[in-house]
Amino acid sequence: MAKKPPVPCPKCKSGETGVISTYPVATSQDVVRRRVCRDCDHRWYTVQHPEKALHMYQLVFERQFQKNVCVKEVRL
Repeated sequence: MAKKPPVPCPKCKSGETGVISTYPVATSQDVVRRRVCRDCDHRWYTVQHPEKALHMYQLVFERQFQKNVCVKEVRL
């Protein structure tokens, strides 16, 4: 898996940030992270939401829709 770029500091925009603590939310599948900027010592929270899985029929419908749009654009 490729390494993700660091989350920039919202105060000074530095990329030198780190995670202090990580914990799951009890009422959902979200993950909360406490972060700190190593340059200005600003601290903040980020929340990660799980990705929603698409059902197979949704994927087929979207592909058909995209195909129809391309065909219509070519015909014009």
